[in-house]
Amino acid sequence: MKFFYFFILLIPASLYPLFEPVDFEGDIWKSQGIYISPAFIHSNFGISTEYIIPFGLYELATERIALRIPSGIGSFALRVSNFGEHTYRENEISIGYGNSYKSVKFGSFIKLLYVSTKEYGTSYAVSGDIGIMSTLKFSSIWLTLSDFTNPYIKDDAIDSKLAGGIYISPEDWFDIDVRILKQEGFETSTKVTGIIHLSKFLTTRVGMNTSPRSFIAGAALYINNFGLSYMVTTHQDLGLSHIISLGLDR
Repeated sequence: MKFFYFFILLIPASLYPLFEPVDFEGDIWKSQGIYISPAFIHSNFGISTEYIIPFGLYELATERIALRIPSGIGSFALRVSNFGEHTYRENEISIGYGNSYKSVKFGSFIKLLYVSTKEYGTSYAVSGDIGIMSTLKFSSIWLTLSDFTNPYIKDDAIDSKLAGGIYISPEDWFDIDVRILKQEGFETSTKVTGIIHLSKFLTTRVGMNTSPRSFIAGAALYINNFGLSYMVTTHQDLGLSHIISLGLDR
């Protein structure tokens, strides 16, 4: 049981640095930033959904949806995800809040995590994320700590993850996205991606990740506040992984 538990939890944890699209003011991937950090809970309305297929295995697919709702006292967010099927399933329901002061944005999530297995039933845990971001003239710097409570589901601990990055816009048509992820038990992962704005409707990105070593490519189409993106990542042994995103921002 414990080995199966560890193996299945390892899959989404190891994919984390590959899939998460970055968030930045004006970037086409803006609506997906909420999946990385509560610091990206913006002061505008937005809804996004994602479908992730690790290594082309539909039985390991993850579905996610997120909603941002602005108010006079900040912005609120709802984030829901599902991994697995009836035999084994992981779910997350998160409620978040974000605000800003001058050029600094900050936020937090309270998360309900639960794992359901056909043989052993359902187990729950409560956890949380915190994040902060500072927007400068040509860049954005962010830092987030996920699962900082180190919750347990049955006898298995969910280790906290520290992630941060910088998003640089040296030119109107070109951006650089650098991200670092540190999780206990795993090597530090660094991802560097170049984003090319071919037009106001079309953006492409290419990059690489250090651990696990992989290459990343993607494209996004943005029309009338609607965004559609596709990304693919390589793996030396396990093949290609895919993520499809659809978002609306106002």
